[in-house]
Amino acid sequence: MSNSTQRSSSPELSLESFLKANEAAKKVLDAAKNFFKEVEEYGYARIFTYPVFEDLIAASQLQLTLEEKGITAIVDIAPIAQPDDESPLVSIDAKVSKRKAPTLEIYPTTPRVDGNNVTFWVNEPNPSAVVIKLLEELYLVKEEYKLFSIVASYVMERDVWGGLQELIIQNLMMSGILVKDITFSLYKWKSLPICYSVAYTAIPFFLTFSANPSKTCEYFKVNDLEIDDTTTINDLTKEGEDTLANFINLLLRSLENISKRKRDVIEIIFEGIELTEEAVTEYGLPKLLTHGFKQGSFVFLTVIDLSPFHVLLLPSMSTHYYRMEELYQKNIVFARDEVPASLLNAKLINGVGKKAIVYSFTSSPPSPTLTYRMIRDLGYASDAGTLVAFNAESRTIIPVDSIKRAGLDIGYLIRKASALGWRLEGGSLVKEDEKGKELKALLEA
Repeated sequence: MSNSTQRSSSPELSLESFLKANEAAKKVLDAAKNFFKEVEEYGYARIFTYPVFEDLIAASQLQLTLEEKGITAIVDIAPIAQPDDESPLVSIDAKVSKRKAPTLEIYPTTPRVDGNNVTFWVNEPNPSAVVIKLLEELYLVKEEYKLFSIVASYVMERDVWGGLQELIIQNLMMSGILVKDITFSLYKWKSLPICYSVAYTAIPFFLTFSANPSKTCEYFKVNDLEIDDTTTINDLTKEGEDTLANFINLLLRSLENISKRKRDVIEIIFEGIELTEEAVTEYGLPKLLTHGFKQGSFVFLTVIDLSPFHVLLLPSMSTHYYRMEELYQKNIVFARDEVPASLLNAKLINGVGKKAIVYSFTSSPPSPTLTYRMIRDLGYASDAGTLVAFNAESRTIIPVDSIKRAGLDIGYLIRKASALGWRLEGGSLVKEDEKGKELKALLEA
């Protein structure tokens, strides 16, 4: 196993090598490196971002690495805090106005240099991967921090094979931290009996079986698959490929019966990556990821509903988030009880150039972010430009994640919401709003 703080073990995995055919991006990369040299001389930097999981992970990776270099780094999360105008600033996935102080934007647009303002990006959808590979050009980056770029990719529902993510994966595989294998996107599938694993899986969301292992077992039995409450996936693999194929086909059939969108076998079984048992011990990493990164990533996603600052701490303290899985499982039970009726009674609210679908619940979701993802997994609420909001206990709740996935301007909407008295609670904008008038006012702002 490699040293926890080594740089990429092969020059071929470097960002500079990745950009070798892109001269324009390489020039901007040089400017970004110079920015960090200025930050080192200054000894201080601010980091600015929005309360979205993958952006907060990138902010955390940057903050932790700079502070290990002896540079004080403060994270400002809109709308909780705004950066000052005098300090060097790294803005992650957020546009900022031109500043006098050195500024580095990690933002999905054409790389460019404008005075001491640098905008750096790679044709790559994960800001965390961009941050890690940029940092690796200059500093030692801990292996345990790099892992969370992969978590962020799965949270964003992106393919990890290709681009910067794959460079990070290759690095971690060479270090003996990760292994590539056929894996299942089922909760704790290596240690739990199948009926429990399926019942407590969030994405894909098996609505019919949610938090109900006995109902799951019964479904398999009536379809002539001998699975009881002790049978594991490992038991099925020993019975041969036909038994495993029947199991997967039954799960697909269940999804197709409850879903508005076409389902694919790779949602259940696919070529993925897993954390090694040795890495769990050596680096104090979450054992959850030894079951594969996909379902584990959605468990981590629930941390944002505790608070954005929990996400910032996640890369360095992931094994200590005992509340994370508790929150995840509570939300599975909530979804079982509340989501079916809410899907039938959703309301559409139109504003000026924006619209929102509102799902009503009798109580607030333990994890609004995960609830939104589960509804979206079924094929609802996935239209571009459409917000998803929840109404519960006389409040309207808008997961910030839904603003991001709808392709709306997060900065604009958060600023407008803040001006209208909305507050940030965990990963959601929240306001007292029994009849939906406040949400309509926000859409018309």
